[in-house]
Amino acid sequence: MAQILTIESAIHEIKKIPDPIILAGGCFDVLHPGHISFLSHAKKIGGALVVFVESDEKIKSMKGEKRPIHTQKDRVYILSHLTIIDYVIPLPFFSTNKEYEDLVYALKPTFFAVTKDDPVIQYIRPQAEKINASVVEVTERIDAHASSQIIKELNI
Repeated sequence: MAQILTIESAIHEIKKIPDPIILAGGCFDVLHPGHISFLSHAKKIGGALVVFVESDEKIKSMKGEKRPIHTQKDRVYILSHLTIIDYVIPLPFFSTNKEYEDLVYALKPTFFAVTKDDPVIQYIRPQAEKINASVVEVTERIDAHASSQIIKELNI
């Protein structure tokens, strides 16, 4: 079972880990095979897999009033039970990219795991360069397995 960390405890705990740190993040609103594939491939990079989980407020601002389906607390709980994940960090609402950068610079991951063609790569690449980390595109995006597509098909 993954350890759930606050940002403050993560900054101290992550520094103690001798393994490479693999950082992945997302909403993980309706867990589906695409998420499992992404996280499994991220873990295969080799090291401790640390997963950021976006806040309810952030998801609502990105995806609309009816989202998220599951609260951050529930999403963190579900992810913490996946054996491929070592640490789960629920994020507060970050309104600027600088807030993400500050956290990333404090954690200093070795790798950033991303989905190919993910729009956030434009923000991650400069962060990775600044701390000498690698960005690894671990999976293709599978639209049929996107939470938004599943929710649309369910008419929620």
